[in-house]
Amino acid sequence: MSASREEKLLICFAVEKHEYPPVNQTLCNKMPLIVMCGYPCSGKTRRAHELREYFTQNTERQVHIVGDEVQGIDKSSVYADSQKEKSLRGSLRAEVERKVNRDDIVILDSLNYIKGYRYELFCLIKHTQTPHCLMYCLTSADVSSEWNKGREPDSQYTQEILDGLIQRFEAPDSRNRWDSPLFTIQQEDSLPFEAICDALFKRKAPAPNQSTQSQPLSSTNFLYELDKVTQDVLMAVLESQKTSVPGDLISIPGATEKIELTRSLNMVELRKLRRQFISYTKMHPTENIGQIANMFVQYLNKSMH
Repeated sequence: MSASREEKLLICFAVEKHEYPPVNQTLCNKMPLIVMCGYPCSGKTRRAHELREYFTQNTERQVHIVGDEVQGIDKSSVYADSQKEKSLRGSLRAEVERKVNRDDIVILDSLNYIKGYRYELFCLIKHTQTPHCLMYCLTSADVSSEWNKGREPDSQYTQEILDGLIQRFEAPDSRNRWDSPLFTIQQEDSLPFEAICDALFKRKAPAPNQSTQSQPLSSTNFLYELDKVTQDVLMAVLESQKTSVPGDLISIPGATEKIELTRSLNMVELRKLRRQFISYTKMHPTENIGQIANMFVQYLNKSMH
């Protein structure tokens, strides 16, 4: 086998200590999104900067970090207000969408603790046919609390906000497409750069939805199912609320996911959320119509936070 042949088959190889393994440039034809995830104060930003240093040294690509630090937010203020937090997530997603392209690497450095939001990011990378991976910085609640106390006062979370975010955290699961490939990194671990390279540059980007390629958005069957299923979910939520209280889990016919009832939803708000979901799903149709109910439930759960 010739040297040039071997280069085409390799992404990373071992070099001297303290040096990063280089990335084969010919394999970087699609620029990836790296999604950081973890408790507050779990080391996400430190790991994001390690990744940026690695890719800056070993590729000719620009590396963009999009996240809370870049936004310059008051964390305790934003995460104490569900509407401000929702607005922040929207701003971060929009910034990622603007920066994801064929030339650059994007790292999303935020909590990304809601699985419905991670699913939205997965839909985004499917649409742009960009590889991605999830970097889960795993710490205990106690360690995160200690690290938070060690920060500068203007960078700290209040203990109440920190505890609330940890309680609401939805841990990633590699069995979910939107959480895979998943790298779980603990406090003392070194980043597995070779495995990350393999996941991002050897793996094909997720294919766009078949419905996007082979059927128009006005497909009668797709739109009929979208309208019917979302209406059924809406009515089930309204009916269940009559005998439920905030904190209950509501089972929805046709869905394996459950509504996490954090507050009551009236008909006006539910109809508005349904219209928004339908508009979003028309732009990002699913190849599996049977998942519409679960997707809508996830969307409602995300919207109630």
